[in-house]
Amino acid sequence: MSVAKITSEVPYDEQGNPQFNGVNDPRLGVVSREYRCVTCKGAPEECPGHFGHIELARRVYHANLLPYTLKVLRSTCHNCSKLLVANDKSSPEYKFLSSCKSAKTRFNYCYKHATTKEGALCDPKTGGCGYKQPKLSK
Repeated sequence: MSVAKITSEVPYDEQGNPQFNGVNDPRLGVVSREYRCVTCKGAPEECPGHFGHIELARRVYHANLLPYTLKVLRSTCHNCSKLLVANDKSSPEYKFLSSCKSAKTRFNYCYKHATTKEGALCDPKTGGCGYKQPKLSK
């Protein structure tokens, strides 16, 4: 997917041209009207831009997505990946989730009922594996 690995923070070389492997790499798209894209040979009006990547030394978590990621991990079994809410079709939890139209309401309901389960266990009575869930923290 990536057309260039960005390894240099210098955008231009000594002659003022966009530097390869820099933040203005010509393979990523057109920077000004006097250049054409190296990847698709398109002019500024034609080139949609292309993806590059930066390899970081350490993992970086998206601060706004971290609470949602933790909620999803706390709502599913770490062994069999099933939801920790009852998935028996006759249970009131299942009936509520199947009739609920709002994704946000379903998500919050699953999280609330998964975290209030005693012992945080994937219940074998409802088709789970019986795995005890680990404690998760930021």
